[in-house]
Amino acid sequence: MLSVRTFALFACGAAVSASLSAEVISFGFTGTVTSVSNVFGYLPSTIQVGLPVTGNFSYDTSATPSPSNSIPGFQSLYVYTSPPSGMAIQVGGLRFANAFEAPLVYQALVRDSSVNGDLLEVDGFGSANTWPPGIPPSPGGLDVPRMSLSFIDNTSPFSLITGTQLPRLIDLRQADSARGFISSFNQPNPDPFYQINFRIDAVTVSPEPGTMALMAVAAVMALARRRRSLH
Repeated sequence: MLSVRTFALFACGAAVSASLSAEVISFGFTGTVTSVSNVFGYLPSTIQVGLPVTGNFSYDTSATPSPSNSIPGFQSLYVYTSPPSGMAIQVGGLRFANAFEAPLVYQALVRDSSVNGDLLEVDGFGSANTWPPGIPPSPGGLDVPRMSLSFIDNTSPFSLITGTQLPRLIDLRQADSARGFISSFNQPNPDPFYQINFRIDAVTVSPEPGTMALMAVAAVMALARRRRSLH
């Protein structure tokens, strides 16, 4: 049977291994609805300006970026087609999430520019399985159900993004603008069938698996010290 000390050493090794391999970071955020476009009545009338918004998203900071020359203004493009990366947003009792079965379900765009400023954009794409019941994700058949978050730093010196990698921390104090939207756009037509715009008021970071493991090691070591002090 492993002693507490042996277990602690084993857990410490596992924690170091986890911290080296686990680079998925999860973010939670809160916000407030700033405007609603609902010309066709697809959204319930309860979705109004001032409603609170909550949500979460995650991405792998160890992912390798792809060139984004086809997307003006961005330097790096990260595309995900499977978990653990994803996004979900709740507003007015409705939950919108990205659909992992779609060909392109989640992407993150990064710009670190000494001239144009810093920008992080995170986009998720939905389907009938991940959109709220009663709200058609694709009213026009060719439109795209989409969620998007943007964090922008336009004040020099720019400090929101460093390099082209995805940031491990999003500090709203370094952002001039933090906003998002949920919409269903008809691709040939820029006008949405519906759209919920919101500002992002706060962002929190959940501990990574490696951090959680280190916290567990600390708890085991504290227990070992307590047991020694009792004998």
